[in-house]
Amino acid sequence: MEISTSTPTPSTASEPRTPVEQLAAASAHPAYLIAAATAAQRWLPGQELTTAQFNTAVQEAAGSVIK
Repeated sequence: MEISTSTPTPSTASEPRTPVEQLAAASAHPAYLIAAATAAQRWLPGQELTTAQFNTAVQEAAGSVIK
């Protein structure tokens, strides 16, 4: 069995992680898009994300079609 010794890239290792609720409160995104991203990504309460991860997920939710 091979053990991976890879480390996170410096950009993700140094970027701070914040609970999703704090990111949502500080965000300018509409609440419905944040709710759509939360559902699509299955974020749990208190889950910590980087700002880039949060914004990317909200942008993806904005471009998705709800059936």
